[in-house]
Amino acid sequence: MGFKTVAIARGSDKERLARQLGAWHYIDSQAQDPVVELIKRGGAKVILATATSGKALGAVLGGLRVDAKMVIVGTADPVKVPALLLIRDAVRSWAGHRVARSIRKIHCTTAR
Repeated sequence: MGFKTVAIARGSDKERLARQLGAWHYIDSQAQDPVVELIKRGGAKVILATATSGKALGAVLGGLRVDAKMVIVGTADPVKVPALLLIRDAVRSWAGHRVARSIRKIHCTTAR
């Protein structure tokens, strides 16, 4: 489809599998800031979030480009989203798909 997929995970041990599965780039979130790395690449058009940590999901939202979307397919924790990320510069959005009642609540907060 022409996408250049970027995989984000904790630890360098996951890089080999990510590349085998088709990732063009790999970001080790323990060694690099995923938002900075995504922005260096022009920002993500879509983030398909499969992490179960609401904190991890909220942490990468800033890596979306303008008019982009985050799709959350499963999380065990509430996702805290700074409201300014959704209204600054242009609209960013997210969508959730209920997987075994995993999406409970998405909190919007103001940045401090």
